[in-house]
Amino acid sequence: MNSAAPHQPLLLSARGLRCGYGDVEVVHGIDLEVRAGEVVALLGPNGAGKTTTLSTISGLLPRLGGDVTIFGDAQSVGKRGGITNAALQLRESGLAYVPEDRALFFGLTGREHLRLAARRGDQGAIDAALAPFPALQAILDRKAGLLSGGEQQMLAVARALAARPKLIMIDELSLGLAPIVVEQLLPLMRDICREQNVGVVLVEQHVNAALEAADRAYVMVRGQISLADSADVLLRDAAALASAYLG
Repeated sequence: MNSAAPHQPLLLSARGLRCGYGDVEVVHGIDLEVRAGEVVALLGPNGAGKTTTLSTISGLLPRLGGDVTIFGDAQSVGKRGGITNAALQLRESGLAYVPEDRALFFGLTGREHLRLAARRGDQGAIDAALAPFPALQAILDRKAGLLSGGEQQMLAVARALAARPKLIMIDELSLGLAPIVVEQLLPLMRDICREQNVGVVLVEQHVNAALEAADRAYVMVRGQISLADSADVLLRDAAALASAYLG
């Protein structure tokens, strides 16, 4: 793992981020950042607030407090609305979000998903998005609902790449996938990050596999960051990692 150099552009900076659902706060003032060319793992037990964090940064949930800067622009979404416009604006500026449920349209083919994602049907972007996933080439004309879990996840990531993003946030990349597929996908995300100089945020339950693919990691417990360090350090210190999970 080669952590992104400090001079790489800061893509995402959150300071004191508070978010939740309605007036119920789930995430209580966390700090995190992501630079171009690095993979950052966001780890923690179920219910820690990881998905809520990604959804808020993506503009799908209102921010209850704190500051978020993406691509150098301070985000102004508050609890009084503007969510849909915020999410669209972030997508246009280079943020891609792959949610836990993959958000595929089961009645559309893989090819149709990529065409919809690519700006003005940019074939070059589609070809670049498919390059890391040669297995998709043979099934592009199959409807998404007929694909296996691994194929659906590859399509979801390829669709995100087709928009030529600067930052990709992926919620539970390995959810429902066989271990052998996980072993292939996580290192692939690291390779994509390096080759395309994008930032990647991974929410992941396979802790060791995520740390092997990541440069840095944050551990969330009960809506707060309980540990933040380089992935190498956390891989070597299982006791500290276990203690962080316990809060």
